[in-house]
Amino acid sequence: MVLPIHRSQLSGVRITMALEQPRVFKRGPDLNLVLVLPSYVPAAYYADYTGTAQLRRYKDDSEEGLIAEITFTWVNPVDARAFTLTHSGTDEWPLGLAELDVILENSAGRKVGTATILLRIERSITRGE
Repeated sequence: MVLPIHRSQLSGVRITMALEQPRVFKRGPDLNLVLVLPSYVPAAYYADYTGTAQLRRYKDDSEEGLIAEITFTWVNPVDARAFTLTHSGTDEWPLGLAELDVILENSAGRKVGTATILLRIERSITRGE
């Protein structure tokens, strides 16, 4: 999944993603999303940034709306071109619409937020033994 970033926003104001339709996620397997910055973002532009992410029930900012804290990892921290969002133990996630975003923060405390990614959590058919 590529994250389109407007060139005028490279100063770190906001990362935007064109993800208007929900992506289907089957609960049970681990969540493992790989997101790639577009080629016009200079290599290592966000190398000094770390990320945090949360998955929440759709339009629910309450404490009860939090589904999971999502782990952020740069695929290659040197060039910071792609990152993964991962979480294991999704068996109990609620079915239905959920949303997540990423907040990147550098060592000086500057924050950059992504647009929201919509997920539709569905039940998984296959069961393990």
